[in-house]
Amino acid sequence: MVLGATNSALTLANAGVTNSGGYYVVITNVHGLNISTPVTVTVGNPQLLAWGYNSYRQLGDGTVSNRYLPIVMASNVVMASAGGTYSLLVKGDGTLWAVGYNGNGPLGDGTSSDKTSLVSVASNVVTVAAGNIHSLFLKSDGTLWAMGCNSYGQLGDGTKTSRNSPTFVASNVVAMAAGDMHSVFLKADGTLWTMGYNSDGQLGDGTTLNRSNAVSVASNVVAVTAGYRDCLYLKADNTLWAMGYNANGQLGDGTTISRSNAVSVASNVVEVVAGWVHTLILKSDLTLWASGWNYYCQLGDGTKLSRQTPVSIASNVVSMAAGELHSVFLKGDGTLWAAGDNAYGELGDGTTNQQSSPVSINGMSLAAVLSGSGSQDTLAVGSAVATSDHQPTHQSSGAGRQHCHLHSHGQRFCAFVLSMAIQ
Repeated sequence: MVLGATNSALTLANAGVTNSGGYYVVITNVHGLNISTPVTVTVGNPQLLAWGYNSYRQLGDGTVSNRYLPIVMASNVVMASAGGTYSLLVKGDGTLWAVGYNGNGPLGDGTSSDKTSLVSVASNVVTVAAGNIHSLFLKSDGTLWAMGCNSYGQLGDGTKTSRNSPTFVASNVVAMAAGDMHSVFLKADGTLWTMGYNSDGQLGDGTTLNRSNAVSVASNVVAVTAGYRDCLYLKADNTLWAMGYNANGQLGDGTTISRSNAVSVASNVVEVVAGWVHTLILKSDLTLWASGWNYYCQLGDGTKLSRQTPVSIASNVVSMAAGELHSVFLKGDGTLWAAGDNAYGELGDGTTNQQSSPVSINGMSLAAVLSGSGSQDTLAVGSAVATSDHQPTHQSSGAGRQHCHLHSHGQRFCAFVLSMAIQ
């Protein structure tokens, strides 16, 4: 979290690895909204740390051993995203790399063969989003590309043909998110576009018709996230909106009614991330809120009760991520916390014990924590203090907007900031 970003230049004194990441600028006034193409900032040598489920070698260490404590996956990494059973990362030089499951081609290397170690996929990349078995990435020229499964048109190229190499989708794009079988992206003019599977109205176009060409569904949008069959987005006035599947209350509107048109959920929101069927919301006072399915304690409120209305679970939070059945967040004091299912070590606390309340995870200095909505592993950009692994212990159990914060895939956006300098 960067506070007080109100000048024409953002200067980060004594910058370190925790300031690495992707940034884009949001400028608003009475005449409208405009968003810059993202840029990546590398300070020092940020590492990509990984832990959790590894049966498809998605942690990039060449093994199928689950990891219960963080390991170093790669160096010089500024952006990453965890898919269902694969991982994507962007290095400081703009190259995109991939590893893990590759059926239908979500790794984008021209094959459908799983990869046991990182392979290079593309260049001039600034950010990436991994869905269940399809992927999106954004180049420095603002063009959006996609690869992988396309059975429902989620790649947005006008077909239902799966692609094992990147296919062009759109221009003037600044952010995107990938759900289970749908995709959403944000253009520089603040318009939100959606495509793919739409059984529960997750595309937000008022229908349940699948779309293989993107449709515009909202304006004045500055951030977006996608879960299993839902989509949530943040407007420039810090209001949160949601659409799609809602059987477990993950939209947070106080009901279990699925929505094909977006509904207003909350105000004073600065970030939102979607898990599989739960949602995490960060408010302007840095309090963290959660809603949705909670059978595996993924909401972190000390219970297994699903919540249709968001409940407060932590304070002083600056970054967060939601996986399939777990949640992780980073506090302003640099400490990392996690809650929920831990069968594969996805909490990173050295055990397989489920946690109903957040537990502190030691040994890292982080810029961002990342986890895809369908993933059972966790990725983090930063540096490791201690990365040795050991066998787990197990315990049975039944104009003028002024904000800058981490986006759902580790990307930061700053409003009313025109340039940045690092000292």
